[in-house]
Amino acid sequence: MIRGLTWGNVRWIALFLTFLCMIASADGVYKLNWGIASGAWAKLQAGWQGFDKASRETAKKIDAETQRRYGYDPFDPRVSNCITAPNTQGKITTQHLVRLRTAHPANFDAAAKVLGESYCKVSSGNEIWLLGNSQVLEMNPLTMSYILKETRNESHGN
Repeated sequence: MIRGLTWGNVRWIALFLTFLCMIASADGVYKLNWGIASGAWAKLQAGWQGFDKASRETAKKIDAETQRRYGYDPFDPRVSNCITAPNTQGKITTQHLVRLRTAHPANFDAAAKVLGESYCKVSSGNEIWLLGNSQVLEMNPLTMSYILKETRNESHGN
């Protein structure tokens, strides 16, 4: 996010903030002038705004690079369980589903010939293919059971 920022720096900033609050609220000879305290607080706020802006810009760059490399939106809910990099080739049509149902292959290799390369492998061991923008075909390669699921794709609505 910010080049050169380490957790050690964050700890020192937190310690400084704690001391600032303690001194600002102290009584007697340790009491800090409120003008100094408010000036320090204003500088901290300005620094936080710069940090926030830099982190947002970095996040946008990372998202753009991810989309360029892998061809998918990193906030796409369909890829949240992927353990392989999703690809754009794993899209199927209803004709593929009809051919899969009529052929009813007995092994996964035959199904892969009908459906083509999967979109990704999910953490459960299943593989998924995309059908349109809102449906996913999920298949278990061991039992050859498959289910067509509806997904909510909120990232493309914004």
